[in-house]
Amino acid sequence: MSVARRPALGLAALVFSGLGAVILGACTQDQVTVAVRSLERSGPVSFLCLQPPGTLPGPGVPQTACDSHLADDASTYVIDESGAPKPHLYALVTQTVRGEIAVVDLNAATGSVIDQDPATPGATFLPIGAQPVDIVSTPGSGAAFVAVSEPGRPAIYALPATRVRPSDAYATPTYTSWPACLLPSTPSSMILLADPAVGGEERASCDGEYGEPGPVDDRETALSHGDLSLEGQGRQKLLVTLPDDGGVAVIDAQRLLDRNEGTLGPCPIDDFVPLRVDVPPLGGDPGGGPTGAACVTPPQPEPGAAATYTARPADLAYSEGKLYVSDTGAPAIHVLDAASPCGMSERESLLPSSLAEPARVVTTSRIAVSPRPTSDLKRFLYAVDVADASAMVFDISDDAPTRSPLARPNPERTPWNAADRLQFAGAVKDIVLIARDAAATNPVTGAAASGVACDPNPELTTCSATSMSCDEGTLYRTSAEFDTGAGPQKLRGQFAFLLLSSGLIAIADIEDYDAACRGPYLPTAEAGCATTSDTAIASSGEVSCNVVVPHAPRSASYVVTSDYVGRRSPGLQGYPLLGDVNGTLRAPTDPSAARMRALVGGGAESLVIGGAAVPIGADGLIAESDGPRNAVLMDVSDPRSHIVDQGWSLIYEAPLPATKDRIGDLRLGEAGSADGVYDATTRFCASGVQSRAMVRELLESWGEPEANLDARSLELADRLQITAEFPAEKNAYWDTAGPACSYQECQSLFGLVTTPTLLREIPIEEAYEDHVELGTAAAGSEKVECCFPALVTFEVRPEGQWTVLGDASGFLHHVIADPATGACRNSCDGAVSRQNGRVIQTASGLALESTSPYAFRNPMLELSISAGLCSADECKSRCAEGASLPCDVVTARGDQFRLVTQGAFVPLFVDLRGETTDVQPQTIGFLPATGDVTVTDGSLEGLVLVNPASVAVSRKYF
Repeated sequence: MSVARRPALGLAALVFSGLGAVILGACTQDQVTVAVRSLERSGPVSFLCLQPPGTLPGPGVPQTACDSHLADDASTYVIDESGAPKPHLYALVTQTVRGEIAVVDLNAATGSVIDQDPATPGATFLPIGAQPVDIVSTPGSGAAFVAVSEPGRPAIYALPATRVRPSDAYATPTYTSWPACLLPSTPSSMILLADPAVGGEERASCDGEYGEPGPVDDRETALSHGDLSLEGQGRQKLLVTLPDDGGVAVIDAQRLLDRNEGTLGPCPIDDFVPLRVDVPPLGGDPGGGPTGAACVTPPQPEPGAAATYTARPADLAYSEGKLYVSDTGAPAIHVLDAASPCGMSERESLLPSSLAEPARVVTTSRIAVSPRPTSDLKRFLYAVDVADASAMVFDISDDAPTRSPLARPNPERTPWNAADRLQFAGAVKDIVLIARDAAATNPVTGAAASGVACDPNPELTTCSATSMSCDEGTLYRTSAEFDTGAGPQKLRGQFAFLLLSSGLIAIADIEDYDAACRGPYLPTAEAGCATTSDTAIASSGEVSCNVVVPHAPRSASYVVTSDYVGRRSPGLQGYPLLGDVNGTLRAPTDPSAARMRALVGGGAESLVIGGAAVPIGADGLIAESDGPRNAVLMDVSDPRSHIVDQGWSLIYEAPLPATKDRIGDLRLGEAGSADGVYDATTRFCASGVQSRAMVRELLESWGEPEANLDARSLELADRLQITAEFPAEKNAYWDTAGPACSYQECQSLFGLVTTPTLLREIPIEEAYEDHVELGTAAAGSEKVECCFPALVTFEVRPEGQWTVLGDASGFLHHVIADPATGACRNSCDGAVSRQNGRVIQTASGLALESTSPYAFRNPMLELSISAGLCSADECKSRCAEGASLPCDVVTARGDQFRLVTQGAFVPLFVDLRGETTDVQPQTIGFLPATGDVTVTDGSLEGLVLVNPASVAVSRKYF
């Protein structure tokens, strides 16, 4: 029930449930409803649990005593089961521009934002110093403390619990209504830690004796603002980062609270911990990959000299006796032993870094730590990289193997993402790590045990209303209709909520209790499963064992195709189709057409096409009544590799996209230069060019017989195709060309651009970033330079290969310049090993094993392409004498397979924007009293509550 206790407070803001203010136009009868907004440029927020509204001002109560119940408004309260009035939970929201603290009653259904002076028009809040940067509250809600960075007056203000709500006992608060103290320099972040009591006694200062009350600091009557010792936490200390001073100040919270209002003397600093920066030189070889003739190790920066950094502490996080301090001035996250805030000592720092940019100085801003250990006793710290606004993950367990950011396993599956950080379209502004459970009731015992992991073991006894005994792990299995049990929007375990500048919250898994039940019925290696089984398990039936991956974005949907959830597993919209250069389709049953085949022998036996699973035969094709159809396998080892639904084109001997319409200097027979084409802007290695020398090394590593290497490498080496026009027939150039060449001779040899001959295509013997060396013998004529006397336009074409192009992913390759020789070679970096964009055509009728080096794999597709067949009569002109028939069809340049993929991975986000895009998210936190995630917005949205149970916004206060 709700009981009115005092007149309603002024309505300063409205919960977003649809209430608004009606404005009547002076010259019209139309009514316009607008939302009244009173919060402005909100920043950090903290919370107090206070006695019910209408009671006399008194000390706060522990935040655990509050919950998410709703009273009618901010002047009423609800009676609990015992007949006692329930306390209210208040958010104290910093107003960064106005230098005020807005007080929001989270238990009021209406009139939530408290007007401190109803007699004054507009919303009035608690005035403090300018530019508040952080706010913290004591666990027992005795007081809140606000750090401000007002120029010339950096300070901390204490807000006693008795003064945050309007009361007849006190005048309307002003700037001088609070105990406060001046800091020696501008603060950045603040946290409360307790100096533990010893033998039931506390010490007022770090160098004081236990049992002494300590100095009062000019307070006429000690403890009139509240006694924090009643909270039972020990002696509470404020820890404040001071970037300009390079350390952390320790200030006694009670001594600050006891000060006279309106005075602003120096803060009583108990201790100051200067932070050291002792980090190894940046750069150097991080380990790399294998080296050999077929690939080269990417260049690594030389280890630099030990640099000198100045610590600039930023954010604070505490976990299990350790204090973590981010640093915007040095590549370190400081780790302090902090069993007590008195006498803290610094350990070895965590070392923020970047695998992609080893020489970059990585600094950090916001940090967050695990709220509790995982089931394998691990704890983690998330940190925001200042430069690229990504999030790094550190293992901070006692047995952590490294102080550097964790790199995810199998990065080759998802090369679109950095291997050692979480990146999103928006910048990561802040992070909170939460733990939550949704314990199911055991029908046998009637109890709901927490922390129970879902168990898909089919031999377990499932729980039902008639069970005499059962295994609790079966309570969390996904139902057949996908409406209950383990699922993408059921959060049980530990999760990271990452606040993005775009107004979204991204969610990453840390430990999902239901992860074991999110996978295929038959775990296979192809599905990315660490352990395989021939026996079906009681899982969700999703296509991959990596639907849930620690420290990776969480999926927004089940990765499965079913009538209940739709087409959510990676697959094709339709069969792959083959057409010629003009787009004319070849009949699927035409035996002379090239065939796209799925790889065989790897365990995958079906492909999802148009939402239906179709079987793939031992020949890598799909059997249909009218003949076999083309097939391909979708890589489902990690669904995150499928970043977008897109169209694919596999075109026979198509030019490499980055080499089309380039212009270079043709040099043949010049002293001091190898025969070739020179153009630094083309960047041949970065374009993916493969020379004859490179192909020869690849074939050799694949086991090609020595006797075949020269001929086979020539067949597959890229060609530089000259696309330039000759000088016009009447150009004076031909008068000076003399007997070396003539217009008619050049046209006869090389043809026109519209009708080129093969002599325009010259095998590339070796390739470098700025030029390619051409095989003069293969050029077929000494007339090349004479016929093309100026700079030439050109493009590079693969020979005997299909170029793979994704509408979104483009042409993939992992060719780099060898750091030792400069020649173009594949990178040995395993993280990019699947960035492949070429399919070598195989003999007709040949289905490749999944282990074949000629098999094509990129992060999304696995396939091979075999030549078509032709009859004896059709092939007589192409078959060598005595060759067995039928023979391979000669594939025509420009033939192309087309297919469209679907079932791309969709990350789970919470959208904070509502009906506006004007959002500037500032901070994110977790409120244990209600189980909500809290977000403050520096624009229009004010304070937003997100319910992890529904993974959606539950309330807004503005």
